[in-house]
Amino acid sequence: MTTFPNKLTATALALVGALAIASFAQANAQSADDGKAGGMKRSDTNGDGKISLDEMSQRRGKRFDKLDANGDGKLSEDELRAKIKKNPEKRSKRMVKRMDKDGDGMISREEFDALTAKMFSRIDANSDGFVDEAEMQTFRKKRRDKKNKPADGNSN
Repeated sequence: MTTFPNKLTATALALVGALAIASFAQANAQSADDGKAGGMKRSDTNGDGKISLDEMSQRRGKRFDKLDANGDGKLSEDELRAKIKKNPEKRSKRMVKRMDKDGDGMISREEFDALTAKMFSRIDANSDGFVDEAEMQTFRKKRRDKKNKPADGNSN
């Protein structure tokens, strides 16, 4: 089991994971009729049925570019807030606070890419350097279960 040096890192990874999952979910919804998970299919650019870190980074890079409305290579709270639909003020502030490693109040492409690599490692359960559909589904289920877990930790 992977451990993280602090809750901030774990939370930042969770946020990056949420962005990735949202991206995959959106792609899945757009191509649900093709018989293969849309997010996997769109990210799997070489068609081998799995996603490499390079493939995930390319897809996430496109997402970053869409979020970066002014094209300066950094994501501001305002740019994030404009794209977040649920509780944008709170979530955009929290994302910048947790992902901004150099303290400039923005998320740089390098900061975004570093968290993408950490997220990929978490999803790649067998550490083979690829994420397959089963690993993605397991990751999504864990995220859903964590999100739906009562605050007191009890399931009753």
